[in-house]
Amino acid sequence: MKILRARAPFYLALALFAGPTVLAAQAASPAVRVVIEESIRDSAGLVTLTVRFKATGVELGAYQGKLEFEPGAFDIVSATSPRGDGTRMVNAADSASGVVRFAGYGLPGFKDDMAMTLVVRPRGTMVAARVRAGLEVAGDVDGVPIAAESFIPAQGTTRTAP
Repeated sequence: MKILRARAPFYLALALFAGPTVLAAQAASPAVRVVIEESIRDSAGLVTLTVRFKATGVELGAYQGKLEFEPGAFDIVSATSPRGDGTRMVNAADSASGVVRFAGYGLPGFKDDMAMTLVVRPRGTMVAARVRAGLEVAGDVDGVPIAAESFIPAQGTTRTAP
């Protein structure tokens, strides 16, 4: 019994010091967060949605994801992907079902963190559209898959100036 009492402070100290170490190790893990920026409606009533990925602890070399919204919440005026660094694409063929897919591949990585831009004409409020986006698969510049647990989806939008 005396041995357990003598070791108890050691285990307490170990737990106190190990806690921050474990948190630091988790913070260093690769993560890819998706962000949806929403511009304020312009004079024509159009809203621009820009989907971006924010990679930490990894250089993104490939990705595939989707933006989802309530079907019928808005009309898509245009859907574009960035050019000039790798191959990027956007597919709005399933937009009537509330899905727009996006993907990109760039061996040296990407110069820009933008995945796609949609210009939409809302039929109601953007809150009612329940816009969300996330990655389905991603890999680093060496072709190593990034664990799906590292993907942080966007639930809603962040408003920006037009």
